[in-house]
Amino acid sequence: MIDQPRTADWIAAHGLDDLLRRFVQFTFNSFWGQFGWMAVPMPDWIYAGLLAFTGAVLVGLWLALWRNRRNAEAIKPSQRDGVALLALALLFVVAQYLYYNLTFVQHQGRYLFPALSAIACAVALGLDGWIRPVGARFRLPQRVRWIPPALVWAAFAALDVYALLRVAAPAL
Repeated sequence: MIDQPRTADWIAAHGLDDLLRRFVQFTFNSFWGQFGWMAVPMPDWIYAGLLAFTGAVLVGLWLALWRNRRNAEAIKPSQRDGVALLALALLFVVAQYLYYNLTFVQHQGRYLFPALSAIACAVALGLDGWIRPVGARFRLPQRVRWIPPALVWAAFAALDVYALLRVAAPAL
């Protein structure tokens, strides 16, 4: 904790607006990838693409939850319990992150990594929120509906290679 900037001191020196802007930007960027003790960010165009992806997933998640709200009886109690546990895990991780940042300026998305299982399930549900209605609308066979998640997987694999070879490694 020595030499860690304190939130109150940061607000006094830079203002609340700066703290909040930095909190959102650094949390988002470092969650996805910001290397070398936060000194080596990826190019802005990558973060813009990740922001678009995140927004699409959140809209898809809302669509999926809205659709499942109408068919609540089709959801098994064990599924409902599993979703509740994942949501609770995500809530606890976000709460501890916010609590820690009330005292120290630690806007590092890696502190959200304990919730990756819940986040991954939310992403899968968010993708399904788009795929299921589009697949039904165009009467696509079930095996074709695996193409968008496979493309997302391939895009993230390519991003991993790019981030390693073109961002992190050159900064060593």
